[in-house]
Amino acid sequence: MSDLLDVQRRLQAEADEGVRALRLDELLGDLGQAIRVGSSAMGLMVRRDIDITVVCPAIDPVAFEAFTAIGARLMRMTERVVAVRFRNDSGRWNREPEKYPDGFTSGCPCKCRIRRCGLSTSGWSISPTGSPTLRI
Repeated sequence: MSDLLDVQRRLQAEADEGVRALRLDELLGDLGQAIRVGSSAMGLMVRRDIDITVVCPAIDPVAFEAFTAIGARLMRMTERVVAVRFRNDSGRWNREPEKYPDGFTSGCPCKCRIRRCGLSTSGWSISPTGSPTLRI
């Protein structure tokens, strides 16, 4: 059990370092309310993955421009960022609109001090009652 907790602590430290190094709180905060969710938020990490949901007022052209600008800024962090990917989950591209609100998803594998850590960041428009994965 102690080994599992050691792994969790190491992964958590790497996740925190990745968020700081990429200034994700600042970058995503410009778009909306950035909320860390998933295993890195709950201290239950078993693999390198960070999930951040950004609650923004609407998924519209303004939000889209701001979201893609964040991706462009991450791409310029060439010392740490390996790649940036984008997925459109809005409108006709949202395959499960009854379960999930429209939104955009971006992810960027990045290098931490020693290892590679995968960061997954998401921007969502949340209805007033929230979504199945995030209640506000």
